Amino acid sequence: MVTDDPKLTAHLKAPDFFDMKKHPTAKFVSSSVAKEKDGYVVKGKLTLLGKTNDVSFPADVTVTGDGLKLAAKFNIDRTAWGMTYGKGMVNDEVEMKITIATK
Repeated sequence: MVTDDPKLTAHLKAPDFFDMKKHPTAKFVSSSVAKEKDGYVVKGKLTLLGKTNDVSFPADVTVTGDGLKLAAKFNIDRTAWGMTYGKGMVNDEVEMKITIATK
């Protein structure tokens, strides 16, 4: 995780936010990808800070010559994973951007 401000990057890695020493990775396991009229909806389980929650988000899926590409942008409520530092000063809604390419 990197931002344009080294102090902010260090704080986001600290126990107040992502606690990267205890939880160095995040994990998403999809349970379904369904075609809908305006695109696809991906459902699955997202694990952050050792806590797992169900998530669902719209995604663009493109079939390529040797696989596929999935791109998504959606919001999660960081407090659902126990990230409560700065309540009232820091937005609870956090934008997630995901790009996955398979071969």
